[in-house]
Amino acid sequence: QQVFNREIKLIAREAGLKDMVKVTSYLGANIRTEDKPKYKLVKTHTGRRSFSRILSLLGVAEEIIAEEMGHGGKSITQHY
Repeated sequence: QQVFNREIKLIAREAGLKDMVKVTSYLGANIRTEDKPKYKLVKTHTGRRSFSRILSLLGVAEEIIAEEMGHGGKSITQHY
């Protein structure tokens, strides 16, 4: 999966996803904010999230979205 994610980032960069995005990370009480190009944030899971959100915006029932994503029930799909 690491190799696949690396390839997706290369494709996203070539597609022009170079806008800078603020990324906040937390380590205990420490908060770190940095700017990263959007293509560095794209992963295999990005496609799954986009797929479910688009179906939801189109009015597709949660049960169907859950089935299409291979989830056992709506509760897993709801946090997409």
